[in-house]
Amino acid sequence: MTIDLQAERLTLNAVARLCGVHLATVWRWCLKGVDGRVLPSKKIGGRRYVLRDELDRFIAAQNQSDDSPAEPTRESARRAKAAESELDEIGIGR
Repeated sequence: MTIDLQAERLTLNAVARLCGVHLATVWRWCLKGVDGRVLPSKKIGGRRYVLRDELDRFIAAQNQSDDSPAEPTRESARRAKAAESELDEIGIGR
């Protein structure tokens, strides 16, 4: 594996500032990820860095998954049906 020494490296603090989130959030992205996607980071000389292109891919993947509608669960379908029934009972139904 070759490492691009010219690639822009960001500290985790810089990532947090850039994304407008808390540092702990960036650590969580690196350690546990979000929706099965982990933000790759590298430890160099005792400091942890994220490559800018990796951050861009991570954010793009998150934005892509946010655009897709969530699958309704059985519980949410049950609650929606119960709410419709309540509205029908008080005369506000469709």
